[in-house]
Amino acid sequence: MGDARRPGLRGRSTARRALGDFEKIADWVEELGRDLPRRTDAELGALTGAYRERLAAGEPRHEVLMEAFATAREAARRALGVRPHRGLLLAGLAMAFGNVADLGPDEDGALACLFPAYLAALEGLRPHLVTVDDEQAERDATWTGPVHRLLGLRVGLLRPGLDHAGRRTAHRADVVYGGVHELGYARLHDDLGFHLTESVGAARAVAIVNGIGTLLVDDFDAEMFIAGPDEEGVEWSARERALAARIAALLDEGDHTSGPRGPRLLRPGIRKVRERLGGDALDPEADAVLLAHLHALLQPDPPPVLSRSEGTVPLDRITIGGFLRGYEALSGVSAGAAAQEALYRRVYALPVVAVPALRPAEGRDGPAVPDPDAFERRARYGFVLDEQRRALFDRVDRVDLVRERERPEEITEMIGEIVDDHVARLPATAGHAELEASLAALRGVCPISVTAGDLTGRGGRPLSGRRLAARLRAEVLAAYDRRERDLGGAVMRDLEKRVLRAVTHRRWRRHLAHMLCLPPALALLGFDEAASMRLYEEHAEELYHRMLGPLAEEAVGHLFGLEVAPD
Repeated sequence: MGDARRPGLRGRSTARRALGDFEKIADWVEELGRDLPRRTDAELGALTGAYRERLAAGEPRHEVLMEAFATAREAARRALGVRPHRGLLLAGLAMAFGNVADLGPDEDGALACLFPAYLAALEGLRPHLVTVDDEQAERDATWTGPVHRLLGLRVGLLRPGLDHAGRRTAHRADVVYGGVHELGYARLHDDLGFHLTESVGAARAVAIVNGIGTLLVDDFDAEMFIAGPDEEGVEWSARERALAARIAALLDEGDHTSGPRGPRLLRPGIRKVRERLGGDALDPEADAVLLAHLHALLQPDPPPVLSRSEGTVPLDRITIGGFLRGYEALSGVSAGAAAQEALYRRVYALPVVAVPALRPAEGRDGPAVPDPDAFERRARYGFVLDEQRRALFDRVDRVDLVRERERPEEITEMIGEIVDDHVARLPATAGHAELEASLAALRGVCPISVTAGDLTGRGGRPLSGRRLAARLRAEVLAAYDRRERDLGGAVMRDLEKRVLRAVTHRRWRRHLAHMLCLPPALALLGFDEAASMRLYEEHAEELYHRMLGPLAEEAVGHLFGLEVAPD
């Protein structure tokens, strides 16, 4: 238990101070490890249960950490015949406190990741040991997995080709090894699932990345897609492509040119396109899918738009960087990370701790270091959709966790947003007729009985905006509570989860299609890369917030209106 002599961790104002703190903790870990060789394997493994009990009882994490690290080090000596040296111990400490550890290129990153993974497993967090690819995941699991097993932990490995049951089993292990793509697609599939039985139950608490520089610097904006059939989306894209083909047939060589970002319309071409569309100015936001198809058709070998398989559209996507940013706690190890410290700090809020090399690396160049300002701009642009996706599906996940007797706060908020939107659309001089028309529109979403006469004050004028919104919210929530009493709490909670996930995915797919088509649309209209990045972010924000209102109305309308068949 507690010992006044044990070092604590001070605030990490600098990497040098953090390393000094870790050196002191490493001294204590080495001291605690002196008696462990006397224990049998069974006694060593039994410490795992004891540590878990202490953490569950509220003992400070850093108290258990020192003993846990000493135990993992001894287990590695027995299972692998290798005692992790002090540098690997320091790297493990850096990761356990949420840092990127910079290790030399010849150091064993998998062995360093063993320490924070064991600690997170003791906390019941089912950490993901993330690697650059599937082969590395298998190598790391084969190499360090026996250490975890010696300590009584279940080890899962995600391999390509695993069936659904195999994936669920792997994800329910105490420690999970996987390549970034296997883990990323598991996240996408979980979010697509409409019922818990369809989910593999991938944890989202802790990611410890062996080779974090490759994933967060080199490949951060590489995208992972799931495509599938969607009749509405396929028909919409086909209509836009057919119209784009008719427009392309009208264009002559002098109507467009080729630039670094592909075809670009010239003024005569823009005029022809506008005339074909009725004379209105081209809107890269509203016309994004049409313009993206036209951009493709004006190329000698037209690339696919939205999907590479006929009859499918993108259902979901995420970048590697966005996926890793979605974990509650992220850390990792990489050679040369100290040179890229500004990138980690500015884009990912991750400190870097440079661990002293056991032996100097000679004759090797460090990793390329992108310009921090340019990298930050690219990352901001690349993560726009990831951030929107996370905000949208976090709400769905929170509804999934609500207990039977609680109305989810998210549903209450959506009802408030619907009411506020209807009230905001009323003109300042609204009278009885305008108010009744607004109420009629609101009744199309939820069955309220209040009339315009109930919402007028002295002189026949409607209540003030704030009072009107408060009264209407109370009316809609009362109607919702009546609906819940009729169906029962358990049925209502299940209906909420299914409806919100289904509606969210349908609206998200349409938003995603717009956003994937926006870059080629902007390129076709002649915007350079810098202007396109700025406009992309602006349009993304506008389209996202424009999606939320209809999403809320559709979801709440279904929650009131769907017929629920008895079991």
